[in-house]
Amino acid sequence: MAMHKDSIEEMPDNFPANRVAADAVVIGAGVVGLAVGRELLQTRESVVVLEREAVIGHHASSRNSEVLHAGFYYEPSSLKARHCIQGARLFRELARNRSIPIVELGKLVVARDLNDMERLEHLLERGRRNGCEGLELLSQEALRRLEPDVTGVGALHSPHTAILDSHRFMEVLLHDFQSDGGILALKTGVTRGVLEEDLMVISTEGCEKVVIQTPLVVNAAGARAPHVSLNLGVDAREVPRARLVKGQYFTWQGSHGLQHLVYPLPDRDGLGIHATLDLSGQLRFGPDTQDVHDMNYQVAEKDSRRFVEAVQHYWPGIVQDRLLPAHAGIRSKVTGWGTDDFHICDHRRKKAGVLALYGIESPGLTAALSLAQEVARISGT
Repeated sequence: MAMHKDSIEEMPDNFPANRVAADAVVIGAGVVGLAVGRELLQTRESVVVLEREAVIGHHASSRNSEVLHAGFYYEPSSLKARHCIQGARLFRELARNRSIPIVELGKLVVARDLNDMERLEHLLERGRRNGCEGLELLSQEALRRLEPDVTGVGALHSPHTAILDSHRFMEVLLHDFQSDGGILALKTGVTRGVLEEDLMVISTEGCEKVVIQTPLVVNAAGARAPHVSLNLGVDAREVPRARLVKGQYFTWQGSHGLQHLVYPLPDRDGLGIHATLDLSGQLRFGPDTQDVHDMNYQVAEKDSRRFVEAVQHYWPGIVQDRLLPAHAGIRSKVTGWGTDDFHICDHRRKKAGVLALYGIESPGLTAALSLAQEVARISGT
């Protein structure tokens, strides 16, 4: 495939801009899409990653809590559990070898009352079934010894939960992908796809208008994945409905004294408004959950009051005047399929066509390398 190694944006003037061929095309240059592209190059000569934005990881991959999860939240039989555990192991290996910053601060999931303690016992048992190491229930006194300013009747302690540098993670994935001959096309969206015999033919728009023939299209478009699959001609009956959920973050100005990640019990739509630290020690709170209809990332300063009301249950020291709007992320939650699990759907016909990932929300960052291996395995069958 006569394409420039770095990106379609940098192609030479004599590049054949009408119709080209690739062994695989990945749509979406977030952390999962980059990991998939990198993994597919282990068995394919030519892989292209298409990204409609001007930079990699513009959406959920860079708008999250940057937490490497342990895996105790998820049902033992779920894809989330399997890929979270495996993905964390793979990430640690990569981080050691490639100097990706990671710090094991540990997580405390705090119980407000005895009913919460029963729920923590359930999480503890689930985590042990999933293979999480080091989990333990803490008494109120033990919690106070670890975090004197945190209020609760007890907590679940996950010592191996960590924070990481998601941007450095994506830089490493991109470097590996391009070093192995992969091609990144920024500002290149997919407008249409059709299956012609044993090949998918997809059309792009944006910086470059190219028609690409390929036997495999991997839809890793994140929140836009259902929409992209429909554009690629996938039967609407095989594409899940999804709702967009916006999560806002606020940063804390000044000293705070927290040494761990501190979480409430999870709620219906996520892990609750939690306290996390970044690699510089900056304290932030989030995300909340709001149903939205577009990709608007503005943070509403007025919502800081709601954050105070949520956080003060476990950290009474929070005051509204020291919260500043930080960033927001938008995730897609699959509806109508009876589960909030990850979904890897093989829409191919005669081994050609689309393989799509839906509902890749938290712990998608943690699970990325494992999801990539799974996509490569499925696509090779």
